[in-house]
Amino acid sequence: MIKTISFLRDGKRVFLSPNHRGKFEIPGIRHSFTARQLVDHPNVKDNDPTLTLDNGKKYRVFYASNSNIPLVYPSVVIDNFDEMIQKRAEESKVKIKKKVEERKEETTKPMNPIIPPFVNSSKTSAPSSLPFLNSLQPSSDDDDDFIYFDDEDDGLGDW
Repeated sequence: MIKTISFLRDGKRVFLSPNHRGKFEIPGIRHSFTARQLVDHPNVKDNDPTLTLDNGKKYRVFYASNSNIPLVYPSVVIDNFDEMIQKRAEESKVKIKKKVEERKEETTKPMNPIIPPFVNSSKTSAPSSLPFLNSLQPSSDDDDDFIYFDDEDDGLGDW
């Protein structure tokens, strides 16, 4: 795995490390590059690009700093690095897509009915057993079928 890619700029060596997406960013340029794109970039290609691997080994990308003669091993390392990063990105996209689909499924499921905790559906009482219905008496008048309360003992007196 590539730890850094370095090249000469104004007589000093510039070291670039890959970001969390495996891309390299050249200072002053608002674009990120794959390892192959970075090594082939005109500002880097002719300035002795060098790979530093995780194990500490360093390899020049071109023979004798001549950009017309690429070396085989560094080229293979660069291609393998870019392929590995691309596979990671594809796997990440698949995981994200799967999570989004799971969220959609969760949000589109029908809700269960909300039953208040104080209602007990197995102990429903018949209307005749309700206490306030016991105090009701039917009217003696046959013309109307209204129910009225017997309020003789209500303490209100005559109005």
